[in-house]
Amino acid sequence: MRLDINIVDSLPVAIFWKDLLGRYLECNMNMAQLLGYGSPKDIIGKKDQDLIWSQYSHQLELGDNYVIANKKTHTTQEQVVVKDNKMTLLLTTKAPLEDSEGKLIGVIGTMLDLENNNFTNFNMTLINQMVQNSRSLALQQIKHDIKSPLTGIIALGEFITLGNLKDEEGLKDLIGHLGEASSSLSKFLDSLSSVCERSFFDPESHALVDLNALILNAINLGRPAAILKSLTIQTDLEDGILVFSNEHKLFRLVMELISNAIKYTESGGIKIIAKRIMNNTHDHGVEIKFIDTGCGMSQENLDILNQQNGLTSIKYEELEKGKGFGLGMVKSTAKTLSIDIKAAKTPQGTTIILYIKSNDDKLRK
Repeated sequence: MRLDINIVDSLPVAIFWKDLLGRYLECNMNMAQLLGYGSPKDIIGKKDQDLIWSQYSHQLELGDNYVIANKKTHTTQEQVVVKDNKMTLLLTTKAPLEDSEGKLIGVIGTMLDLENNNFTNFNMTLINQMVQNSRSLALQQIKHDIKSPLTGIIALGEFITLGNLKDEEGLKDLIGHLGEASSSLSKFLDSLSSVCERSFFDPESHALVDLNALILNAINLGRPAAILKSLTIQTDLEDGILVFSNEHKLFRLVMELISNAIKYTESGGIKIIAKRIMNNTHDHGVEIKFIDTGCGMSQENLDILNQQNGLTSIKYEELEKGKGFGLGMVKSTAKTLSIDIKAAKTPQGTTIILYIKSNDDKLRK
């Protein structure tokens, strides 16, 4: 059997395959170097008893025999002698090797030298890349989260400063809304700071959240932009709703849906409804509806939101182009919080529904 092994030669993993008699059919360069050879060709046709770890051949063959007898993958740690008579610890995984008709013809396996510095450096490289990607994503999230409300606050402030409104009472209302929006933005920035201070590997914190207060704070952030477009924002919130969730992520989710509704609505307004619900199976939870009179979402975006395994991650190249972030964030955040999300296009606009399930008695008044 012939496999293209060039693509894996750069990885710190030894790869090999044997026939049913234990003879090596082929391997990659890492396997050859592990055993002190200059080329994979030097190993072909040999058995473990012919190699530097011959004294451990019986131990190594036990894994082969298990895979052949049970046709199952076998993973174990093995301490053996390798190149330069060095004693090392290998993480060995072996699996059945079959032909195109499904007939067992041998064993394919990998060996990872757990004491090799290259392996350690490889893992550190991966971890560093994960951290860098996490920071990049976090900065993009912060930029995205702040942009819409801050733009609305600045624009409303300029509107007031230019003296375009002569009605004194109306002016007082605008200034009041501007103050509420600024206060909500300040609270949101504080929560962002708290999240950024946590370690990349720390678990997310959940607690009982006052849903109505959270929704009203998100509305305060979006109201300046709505005022400038002469849009109304209405609410119908059942009293005293508490949900057990990550407050920061839930706020970002609600704020994003409100911002999108305002952005894509040119006339009319937005209505947000929150209520407790119970179905026939006595499962209870909370339903939040976001109803707008805008242009409506494209069918493609509706499908993404409605499919169970839709868009849950965002490519970094897409972030750099500044597209796809909002929808990806809505879908991935809802999934992280175990929130069901549904969307429908109506003759008047779009309706998006969030359903927060109650898995225990923490979600109740």
